[in-house]
Amino acid sequence: MTRIKQQAVQFTALETAQLVEVQADDRPLDAQEVTGRTLKTLISSGTELACYQGQLCNTTFPMQPGYAAVFQIKEIGGDVTAFKPGDLAFCMGPHRSFQRAAQQDALQLPPGLPPEVAVFARLMGVSMSTLTTTTARPPAIVLVSGLGPVGHLAAKIFHRCGYEVIAVDPIDSRRALLKNSGIERVFPRVPLDDSSIAKQVAAKRPRRSLRTCTAPSRCDTLGSEEDGESTTVFLLGHIAICLEEGVGAGLDPQRDAIAQAEA
Repeated sequence: MTRIKQQAVQFTALETAQLVEVQADDRPLDAQEVTGRTLKTLISSGTELACYQGQLCNTTFPMQPGYAAVFQIKEIGGDVTAFKPGDLAFCMGPHRSFQRAAQQDALQLPPGLPPEVAVFARLMGVSMSTLTTTTARPPAIVLVSGLGPVGHLAAKIFHRCGYEVIAVDPIDSRRALLKNSGIERVFPRVPLDDSSIAKQVAAKRPRRSLRTCTAPSRCDTLGSEEDGESTTVFLLGHIAICLEEGVGAGLDPQRDAIAQAEA
């Protein structure tokens, strides 16, 4: 019997990406699994770029990158109840022709949500680790520096969770987009001369603050360590990887554009 072949994006060597032919996963579905044709995938300009450049934790080649995918379900396992053939689903899958996921690892798309928009839901997860690790709690002040896709969604998440959000980005269109979502305190740079903000991010004890930085050139100093006050700083996305790995020369810190790839 001839095995069906599919296509996938692979990093075949350092800074080399290729569309290659791969064998289909033709194992019988488990009772809780779903599979189907890929419609859209999302490229991470942080994690995947770091892997592509060999900067992330013992990267070996060839490797199969992947970050998020939307697919149309073709088959379901016998115990699957959340999906039916034809449904559109989101998963954290690779850049390849077909997706295969456990039912609990996939989410059905709401009616009317385009696949090319739905894949960006993955970026909301980037800042979720901040919420679970910080000691700052609502209504603490949160400063988000850098309003690319990751920073924009981080600001919205903290706002919805009850934090007081201050957001900073030098690009007018990014600031306008966030303001239109209902967050008012949005600035082109950290307003250090504003007495209501400067050195108040880490305000009176026991209140703590949180800074989420997605662009290093925008991480101005804000807050004070005096009198037991404290500020927690989280670096997210591409710049966090660069700093952790001790690299950064020749990398553009403003690079946070998200690309979409059809598998």
